[in-house]
Amino acid sequence: IRSTWAQKAFLAMDIFEYVKTAFENGAAKMQPNNDTYYHIIHSWGMCGNSNLALHWFGAMIQEYRLGNKSAAPKLRDFNEALRVLAGSDVEGAAAKAERVLNTITVIDASEGGLQPDLQSFRYVLACLDRQGDKEAGFRSENIFKGAMERGYALNKDEESCSLLISCLSKAGNPDRAQELLCKM
Repeated sequence: IRSTWAQKAFLAMDIFEYVKTAFENGAAKMQPNNDTYYHIIHSWGMCGNSNLALHWFGAMIQEYRLGNKSAAPKLRDFNEALRVLAGSDVEGAAAKAERVLNTITVIDASEGGLQPDLQSFRYVLACLDRQGDKEAGFRSENIFKGAMERGYALNKDEESCSLLISCLSKAGNPDRAQELLCKM
């Protein structure tokens, strides 16, 4: 299955290069867009190559910041990057996931910006759970509280609650995990 996804990733990269070259040669309607990037990011993520998936996610953000509005990232792109990080062993994955989460709201602030969804928070909490240290427990609780303050009902989402409890337990704070569990 992974080799099939790798083949799709290489095919998507070939299409990207074709579109990019056509644009550079004057075909204005052929500029690399969001879908072009997304298929590369998703394919590399599905075959387990988180480094390449994250590289292409960064390239999409950069392309958008350089003025290519058709490359504007959508929430699905951010969530794909977060999904990749949640399932990877990339060093500093939790910190990277937190940066991606924070970027969601500022990437297109001039047009109202994007807002994370429940899945966005789940992926970040999953990254912190994988980190599994005291700092991750503290950060997971802060993210959870911050999301609640912004109107996200994470306390009603079983998966988010489980991830927070797991983070706190792994951080050596089972009493705090128990206290929060009783409040939920």
